[in-house]
This record gives sequence, C-alpha cells and structure tokens, in this order.
Amino acid sequence: MSESPQRRGDRIERFFFVAGVAVLVFLAGLAAGRYNLFPAPLLNAAVDAARDWRDNWRHYFGIRSKWLEPNGRGAGVTVYDETRAQPGLTFITAYRDGQFGAYLIDMEGEIRHRWTLDLAEVWKAAGYESPPMPDVDFAIHGADLAPDGDVLLNLSGAGVARLDRCSRIVWATSFKAHHDISYLADGRIVVPGDIYPDAPYPELPYIRPSRGGTLKDDTLVLLDSEGNLLEEISLLKVLAGSGRHDLLTATPRAGWTIETDDPLHVNNIEVLSEELAPAFPDFAAGDFLVSMRNINTVVVLDGRTLEVKWAQTGPFFGQHDPDFLPNGNIVLFDNRPKGSRPQYGYSRILEIDPRTREIVWSYEGSDADPFYTKIGGKVQRLDNGNLLVVSPQEGRVFELTREKPPRKVWEFVNAVGEKDVGYVFDALRFAEAGLAFLDAPCPGSEPDA
Repeated sequence: MSESPQRRGDRIERFFFVAGVAVLVFLAGLAAGRYNLFPAPLLNAAVDAARDWRDNWRHYFGIRSKWLEPNGRGAGVTVYDETRAQPGLTFITAYRDGQFGAYLIDMEGEIRHRWTLDLAEVWKAAGYESPPMPDVDFAIHGADLAPDGDVLLNLSGAGVARLDRCSRIVWATSFKAHHDISYLADGRIVVPGDIYPDAPYPELPYIRPSRGGTLKDDTLVLLDSEGNLLEEISLLKVLAGSGRHDLLTATPRAGWTIETDDPLHVNNIEVLSEELAPAFPDFAAGDFLVSMRNINTVVVLDGRTLEVKWAQTGPFFGQHDPDFLPNGNIVLFDNRPKGSRPQYGYSRILEIDPRTREIVWSYEGSDADPFYTKIGGKVQRLDNGNLLVVSPQEGRVFELTREKPPRKVWEFVNAVGEKDVGYVFDALRFAEAGLAFLDAPCPGSEPDA
C-alpha cells in the first residue's frame, strides 16, 4: 500500500523539525563553548576532572604516589669531589616516608635534622575548618631555614607555616601561596599567591576565564614576620599598568580574546638585596625579579612603583627560579618542558647578561647524563661560585662548577625504596658553623633528631 500524501507530508515535516532542533542545539553548543556559557563550564570542569583521574588514579587510591618517579641514578650521594664542592649542610624539602618533609643532610647524604608536619594541626593553626586538600596531594614547594632552626614552608598552594627546630608550629596562615619565599630588607616576607576574580578586569578586556570557567591571577603577597597578610598585589594589573599588554598577547591569536585559567603562572619572586644592588646599575635594592612561566618571561619590577623596569622573553621556556648574581648577571632554570620526555632538548641552567640579553654560560643535560624536569626547579649560587641545582622529578640535587664545560662535583639522589625517587622541590646549602641549633635536643628526641 503506498503512503498517502498526508502521511508523507507529516513525516517530512517531523524530519525538518527534528533537524532544525538538532541544528539549534548544535549552534547553542558552539556558542556555549565559544563564549563560556552554561553548561560549558560544568562540562569542561568534568572533562578536566576525568583526565586527572585517568592520569593519577593510582595516586588517589594510595597505590602509588604521584610524587614518585622511577630511579635510574642510584641512592644517596652518588658524586662527591671534596676538593671542588662547597662544604656544608644541604637543606631540602622532599617526599620521603609517605609525605613531604624538610631535611638537613650532610655531604655524605646522612640526615642531620628533620622537620615533620602534622597536617591536621597545620591546617587547624592556619584557620581551616577542614583540610584544603587530601593528604596525598600535599607538597612543600618553597622553603627557607633560619639560623635558629625555624623553617618557613610554602604549603602546596594553601598557605605558609613557620615551624621551630622541633617541628612545633610557630604560626600558620591560609591563602593560596605557592612556589617561593623571599624577604625584603625590613624583614617582610614575599610570597607568590593566587586570587580568582569574579569577573574579567576592565583594564584587561582580552583576558577571559578558561573554558572551565576560572581565571587565576598571580599575586605578590607581603607578610609580616608573624605571618599576617599585609598586602596582595595583582600581577596581571601590574603588567597592564606598565603598558606591557604585549607580554600577555604574544600568541598567534593576538587579536582574539585569550581564554585561559592561568595566564602567567608566576613561580618565583626574588628581591634584589642591598649587597647585590651595585652590580645592577639599571635596578635598585628592593626591586623584584619575577618569573612568569606561561609567557616564558622574566621581569624586574620597581620595588616602589611596581612598574616593569626590564623584561626578557626567551630563549628559555617554562623557566623557574631566576636569581641575581654578584657579577651583574641573572641565572635561571630553563625547564624546556614538553611532556614526560625532553622533546625540545634537555633542561638547562642559563646565565644571562641582562644588558645584552645574551647567554654567557650554560649547562645542559645530555644522553650520557640526562637532566630534565617538566615542573619545578631551583638554582642557588654558592659561596665558592658553584651552583646548586634542584631537579624535582629526578629527585636529585647536584652541584656544578661554573667552568666551561661545567663539572658536576656533588650529587644527592632522594631514593625511596629500591626502585623509586621522591620529588625534591627545594635545596639550600648552609655552613654548618652557622647552624648552632643542631646541638640542641628537642623534648623527647635524641640530640641529632
């Protein structure tokens, strides 16, 4: 029986209706994704969470921590040239015994002192009603050691805490601190932080929240010696106020709105000291040296006006920890990150003349001696002119001479078990004579604990 004209017309009408609805839904989805309208932020956040679980499910189920990596370098001190290495004790923050802690090790790799954290007590002292993160996610990323044994610890994006030599909490404060700790001459503490504005900044109309609906603004945070927050300064606004919109729009889509949750990713703020200031005639004591990883840029900010005095983009990328050197140059850790392996070359340590912008000295990993980490990284100039380098994912700290070619004269590998290394985020070398607290026992502990 042939289909009647009426039924055929109804079927065609239904087809075009369904097709029209499908087109409208498709266009609505495009608009929601393009302009970050509901429900796009929820869907994108769900996708991000799913990817995180795919990559880190072993970590979340307690099977294998994400702070562990396969060990291919041995254990403890693997290189030690006593005639070339700077003597002293090395302060590190590292993942050991199932949690991050702070340690003081000698040149043979023996632990001379340790600081441990009761996370529940730390969060309580900081004012949190409930933990800001699962214990398995906690890391110490940014730290300093005082001569009396007090340590200042940057608490994995959740605050800063001061512990005494016996690991007792002196104070703790809650804000989105991360990466680094430095000091002004008057004793104020300088720490990078994060804020999440509710709406885009009028002075930055081209910076919009990411597809997940968030926009992070890195900040320069000033604390007093008791941990009280004195001031928090938007670094996005600092760049805009200096007219440096070019640093934020240096992309192939410079004329388009930039949608990102992390425009800058500041990972270091260092203060130019009175001692080193004469080596930098274009800068002044109290100026800030700031590393902005996501735009591959290092800037110097005026310590009073916060205007950009100097900036350099590349030839480094994904860099960490630029430091002022006594010779008027700047040294930094050039990660060159691209996934889990060095697709664009191994990581490097670069010394750069800020006047000519040229690389005047460098150290780079090789196939014979690999050196690569996609996250983190620290460099400290030692009193003998050598450099102490932290490679977090490799779980190691090593000391380099500044000759050409550089020579490795000390190396410590943070071995965990027989097959793994634990991440190391910080390392500082101290003269043992300046750490008198080592001889003072803590209540209920052995003298060397």
